[in-house]
Amino acid sequence: MRQNLMKRSGNENVNLDKLHYHEALDRTYIEQCNLENSLGGHPVIQNHPELKALYNESVENLGDLYQKIANITSYKSGSDLKGAEARCK
Repeated sequence: MRQNLMKRSGNENVNLDKLHYHEALDRTYIEQCNLENSLGGHPVIQNHPELKALYNESVENLGDLYQKIANITSYKSGSDLKGAEARCK
C-alpha cells in the first residue's frame, strides 16, 4: 500500500515514478476545482477587488503548477501526456 507522501519525512530521497507525477497532477486539479467551486462566486471575493485579484492569482498559479507538473511528467516518462487546463465546471 502506498504511504501518504505528504506525511512522510525525507521526501527528497523518494524515487519518483510515473504514479507520483499522476498523483501530483490529480491533487493539483482537485485543489483548483475546490478553490473555484468554493470561492469563485463568493460575494466577499467578488465585492473586494484586492481579494478577487488574490483569488484570480491563486487559480492561475494552480493552473501553472498543473502545467509544469504535466511538462515534467511528459519529459520524464517520454509519454504523450500534455498538461490540460483544469476545467471544474
